[in-house]
Amino acid sequence: MLSDADGIYSRLPLVDFQLAFGVIGVIALLAVVDSLTLNPEAGSEVSRKKSPSSTPTGADASTATKARS
Repeated sequence: MLSDADGIYSRLPLVDFQLAFGVIGVIALLAVVDSLTLNPEAGSEVSRKKSPSSTPTGADASTATKARS
C-alpha cells in the first residue's frame, strides 16, 4: 500500500507502466531475433532427436553397429 505523508494514497503514473512495458517488449523482440539466427540443429541433443548429419554412413555405420553390439 502506497501512501503520502498526508495519508492520501498515491498513484503511479501511467507513463511508468508504459515505459516498463516497452522495455520488456524490446527485450522480447531481441530474443526472437536472436533465436532466428540459431542453427536449425541447435537443441537436438536436448530433445533427443537425431539430426540427419549425425547419422553414420559408410565405414562409420559399420563401426557404430559393432560398437552397439
